[in-house]
This record gives sequence, structure tokens and C-alpha cells, in this order.
Amino acid sequence: MRILLILCLFIAGLFSQDAADIKKKIKESGLSESQIRQMAKQRGMSEAEIDAKAKEIKGETGGDAPMSSIEEIPEVGLDEVSLILNIEESLLEETEIEQESMVQPGEQPILYFGYDIFKRDPALFQASVFGAVDPNYNIGPGDEIIIMLWGETQFRQVLRVDREGFIFIPEVGQVFVNGLSMDLLESKMFNVLSQRYSSLVRSNGGNATTFLDISLGNLRPLRILVVGEVAQPGAYRVSPSTTLFSSLYYFNGPTTLGSLRDVQLIRGGKQIATIDFYDYLLSGKKQADVRLQLDDTIFLPPRGKTVSIQGEVNRPAIYELIDGEGLLDVVKLAGNLKVSAYLDRIQIDRIVPFNERESLGMDRMYIDVNIKELIDSANNYELLDGDVIQIFPIIDLRKNYVEIRGNVERQGSYEIEDGMRISDLIELAEGLMSDVYLDLAHLVRINENLTEDLFEIDIGAALDGDENENMELQPFDAVLIYNKNTLFNAFKTVEINGSVKRPGRYPFFEGMTMNDLLIHAGGFSKNVYRVKLEVMRVDPHDPNALQLGQLLLIPHFFTIDDFGNNFHNDELGVLQAHDVVFVRADPYFKLNQRAQITGEVFYPGEYAILHTNEFVSDIIKRAGGLNPDAYPEASTLTRNNVDINIDLNKIMKSSGSNIDFQILAGDEIYINKHPNLVYVNGEVNNPGALKFRPGQSVRDYINEAGGYTSQADKKDISVQFPNGEGSSVSQYWISPIVMDGSIISVAAETREDIDKTELAKEITAILASMAQVIAIIILAQP
Repeated sequence: MRILLILCLFIAGLFSQDAADIKKKIKESGLSESQIRQMAKQRGMSEAEIDAKAKEIKGETGGDAPMSSIEEIPEVGLDEVSLILNIEESLLEETEIEQESMVQPGEQPILYFGYDIFKRDPALFQASVFGAVDPNYNIGPGDEIIIMLWGETQFRQVLRVDREGFIFIPEVGQVFVNGLSMDLLESKMFNVLSQRYSSLVRSNGGNATTFLDISLGNLRPLRILVVGEVAQPGAYRVSPSTTLFSSLYYFNGPTTLGSLRDVQLIRGGKQIATIDFYDYLLSGKKQADVRLQLDDTIFLPPRGKTVSIQGEVNRPAIYELIDGEGLLDVVKLAGNLKVSAYLDRIQIDRIVPFNERESLGMDRMYIDVNIKELIDSANNYELLDGDVIQIFPIIDLRKNYVEIRGNVERQGSYEIEDGMRISDLIELAEGLMSDVYLDLAHLVRINENLTEDLFEIDIGAALDGDENENMELQPFDAVLIYNKNTLFNAFKTVEINGSVKRPGRYPFFEGMTMNDLLIHAGGFSKNVYRVKLEVMRVDPHDPNALQLGQLLLIPHFFTIDDFGNNFHNDELGVLQAHDVVFVRADPYFKLNQRAQITGEVFYPGEYAILHTNEFVSDIIKRAGGLNPDAYPEASTLTRNNVDINIDLNKIMKSSGSNIDFQILAGDEIYINKHPNLVYVNGEVNNPGALKFRPGQSVRDYINEAGGYTSQADKKDISVQFPNGEGSSVSQYWISPIVMDGSIISVAAETREDIDKTELAKEITAILASMAQVIAIIILAQP
């Protein structure tokens, strides 16, 4: 953004504008740095001059850098300064024009064809500054002329044409060259130099000994004028190789109100060339292109007859027409019709001309045109300004097919042929599947009034050649062929639930046994060894409506070892379709139940639970008892991820009593060491861990922690002992002795904030009441 601001300041001449205003206008205009640089070039500045001036303004100019003075910048005037400073207004104006012009009533907005190409960076489309110079190029002020002599006399001079049109040749003098073409310049230089260098004259038998060559170096930018329907009319400086086509990119082309098909070049007050920019956009050809000269004028007249075309064309847009172009020409401009276009009717939405509105009694009208007839007859159709052409798509309907669905190898839609019958369609679908129901199929036929008829077909008879069953097909017919197994519910199942790895529903097979079903279900669940089996069976021939089914009970247990042996028994027999099997695990069978003990015992680890009436004290004894470092009052029993504080000292003294815990599978017992710490939390001045000292009380530890804070509630003090017991401590009674590992907590005092306003009101009301009582007493005295 910094270099952009500097460039813009330079283009604006560094005159009369506040930097903040210019910066704001640049930001709002949205111009890129390349666009700012291009504008500078258009006004006669080279890349070196732009870079040098930018460095000078930033304070980076070196002592040896070549600089151009303000006076050397050719013809930068206040009118050109305004081109930059007013860019915001011009851009807004063009945008408003486009938005207003693109929208046609009742139609989707489409773009004007061709105008968007000028919205890109102009540098992408400029003509090259290199290459041969036009022989008709007129020499003018600022051009460089290179004169070379070789042979008997040799020298090379680079001469610049001054403002009066002269060049100065050493030892010759001033020569006027303004307005000369290359041929005339070379002829004049030969005549002038031959007077000074006699070897140029043909002598010595007609053989010259000195030779002359004239060429051009740096050429001055051409100044051209642009008027008409452009966003910013005025003077522009362009490359000397610019043509009428390439010049349009310098000023971003015409607005959408300007014509792209009648771009006019005016020279010396006369129109000398006209180009149709559509030729370039549609074919890439630059027909009738002309190289520009100094002070040429480019005129963009208003846009001519304009129509829009949308729908089934390859390039929907708004197009400008020239004299003689009609509907077929618009279709060609739009990239021709798509293959999906409907040719029998296209529609033109037309604005009725002024002189016909009264007689027709309407302002707009629809016109339907058969474009197929126009194409066949090569007759065009005249269009009016503002016409909106709509090309409709064909109907998405196919009329030459029949359909087959169901139990065939390849169901779908097929092309119908003359005399096709049901058997022919089945053959096209690669035949029937093996489980097809041959006795009945259906043919659905759509009538002209869109009603449907249903025909019953014996597929077996149709395939055997029975013409009554093998009906001839008509377009849109649908043949429906059915699956025999699906119709007769041939796919039967059995179900298994309970203590198996994969309970659920499984396919039923004739002769299927319980052993087969259990293997399908993955066998017994984990940790299950013995099971009982129940089978719920439905008898389809039982006439008793109140009997829902029959329950088959097997009284004895089956084990994993019975797989393949005893599951087939007289009580159960083979399974039947729709049986539901329940697998009940033996509730009294358990795998090894274990508990874990860690911490300060002689033999920590896992221990098997020997019977259902085993206690924590029993596990402690089996682990060798507590070692000397154990702190039994601070032990923990973890059951189902819940920690329970226990006092093993009391438990071991009363083994098996109501304070002893019955051990369960998965229990974890942890015996701590003495921590030799007491924790004081809450409203004390120095909360934290303190060293345990035997015989000290709660009050002693609070004092050691710095005493109470001002927020402490001395009536709310509690202590939690390591065995899980706790108590509330009163400051007025004897402070209890603290055990190792205890936690002392001092709560904060709860205070109710007093609303001073409400308090003042209450006091005022009380004083007022007292004053009234006193006044009554005084008045009551005689």
C-alpha cells in the first residue's frame, strides 16, 4: 500500500492534494499497483522514472541515480490529475450503469457480451513495444533518431528531436525532421550528409565508399483522445506501436452503454477506420486494424440495437446487433444451439415500439417462432431493440422403451422393437433367476388417457410359446416378475438369546440341530461353563387360539464338553422354523474370584477368595499381617472404583465382626505408611501441611498455621481423621488430639451485606414513630 500511495502521489503531480485524501481515494478505488503504474506509463513516464520518483519521495534516492525533473514530464496537466483523483466516481458510475442495464424484467440477469474483458489488468493486452516501426510513422518531438555511417567514413550518432522538430547533427547543424515518415527522413538525411561527406556520392565508376543507415531508438508515447461512452473520457498516452484494437485496453473499453461493434478512429477531423470488436472476440481476427498516430481520436458511440438470448444456447448473454443481423445471427453469436434445444418453438419477449402501442393495446408481447423452419429455409427473422429470446429445452421423455423388473438377471429399461414380445424382453434381460415364480407375472400397460391396465401372465407358458401369454409389447409397458421364495416365505429363521457370544436371528436349515445353532452363535459366553436350554416353539397347526406356543424345557445342564454329543436328544429333537432358543447360564458356577492387597504387608499381591464368607481380616492374615511401617488407621478399601477409609487396627482386633468388611471379587486393599503430616486448610493465615507432633490438639495446629484470618468462622472447625472418621470442633471446649495424617478445615464466616439505604429508611421510620408517641404523651398532659 505504501508504494501504491507514492506512485499515485507522483502521478497526481504532488500538487494541491492532501496525502490523507489521496490515500483514502486509492483505498476506496481498489486499484492495484500494476494499474497505478500503467496509468503513469500512459502519461509518458518510463519504468525508470517511476522507480526513481518513488525512491525520491521515500527519501531513498542515491546520488548517482538518474532523475527527471518535473518539467521534463511531458504534458501532465490538471485534467490528467483528475483522472486519478476522480477514479472512485468513474468506477461507481460504470457499476451503476451495468447493474441497471443487465437486468431484464422477469428474467434471470445475464451479462453483456465482451465488456468484462476490459476489467482485467490492461498490461496483459497491450501491444508489444518491440518490433518494426510502421513505415508511415511520423517523426515528432521526443523521438530518437540513430544515424550510422560506415565504410570510408564511420560514425554513429543518437539524436533526439527537440520540441521545435529539429535535430542537431555535429559538423552539419540543425535539420528539421518533424512530420517526416521513415522514407522521407532517410532521403533527407542522405541529401544533408552527402554535402558534408563526399564519399556518400556515387563516384569512382558508380561505386559508393560510405554507406548510410537510419533507424529509430526510443519513441515518444503517443497522445490520443478518447471520447464517447467511456468511463473516463480524455487524453491518454499509449505506446507508439498501439493499434485501434489494443488501444481499448488503455481506458478499460467502453461502458455497457457504448458500442463494441462501431469503434471509430478519427484523424484530422475525418473518420478513417471502424472496427467491430466482436470479430476479435469470436474469431481472434483483427480485421481492418489501424496503427494509431499522434493526436488521433477514438470515438465510442452509443450501443446499437441490443437483444439478449438465454436458455439452450452455449453462450447466453446480451448482444449488440448491426444492420442486417437477425435471429439466426444472434444464435450464431451465442455459440449456436445446444443439442438439447427445442426447435419447434422459441419465444421472444418484445417491447412494443412506441408507434404501435396504441394500435395493439399493449406495451409488451410474446412472439413464438419456429427456428427449425428458419434454419431450413435460411430466412432470417428481424429483431427489435430490447428483445429477449428464450430457447426452451426438449422434454425429458423417451417413448421407445419397455421395462422389466424383478427376478431377472438384468432388470431395467430396454429399447422396444417392432413385434417384441415378453419372451424377447426376458432374453434381453439375460434370462430368469433360478428361484423365479413361473405361474404368475404381471404386465402393466399405460393407456393414452394415462390410466393403467394390469395383465396376468403365465411366464412358464409364455416361454413355451403360448401366444396368448407371450403378449406383444407396447411402449412404456412394464413386466413384473416375482421371486418364489419371497412369495412363500421360504427364507425361514431361528433365534437364539442368552449366554452366547453372538445372540440373534439365523437362517433355518432342514434338519438343523441345537449343536448347529450354538456353533453359529459362537458358543457360550465368556466365563460360562454350564447352561440350561429352553425352546419356545410355535405349532402352526394348533387350532387353540389361546395357546401362544409350546415351551420345551431341558431339565439337566449342558456343558462346553457336550458340543457335538448330547445336544441332539429325544426331548428336543431337531429344530423347527421360527424356534426361539434361550440359553441360561448356571448361576452357581463362578470362575476363580480374586482380591488384591498392596502396601505395608509382608506378602502383597493377588489372593483367591476361598469362600463367600471371607473378610478383609482373613486376607490380611494370609498376606502375612501388617509390617512394622504400616499405619493401619490410614488404610483404604477400593470397591467398584469407590475408595472407603478403613481402620485396620480396629478390624484386626474384631475380626469377622460388623466393622469387618466381607471381601468381594475385584476388591483392592491398600495399607499406608505413616505420613508424619497434618494438613490445615481454609481460613488460616498460613494453610498447608505441618509436621505431625504426637499429643498436639487442633488448636495447636491452627496456631502453628498462623492463627485465624479475619474471615474465619471459629464456630465452624472440623477435623477428618485418616480412618475416615471426623468431627466438628468447638473453640469453647477441649480441643481434640490430632492423629497423624488428619485434615483440619476452618470455614469462612458467612456475612450478610447490609443495605445502608434500607437501614436509613428503617431508622427514619422508627424515629418518626417515636416522635409521634412523644407528641401524643405531651398533648395528653393537663
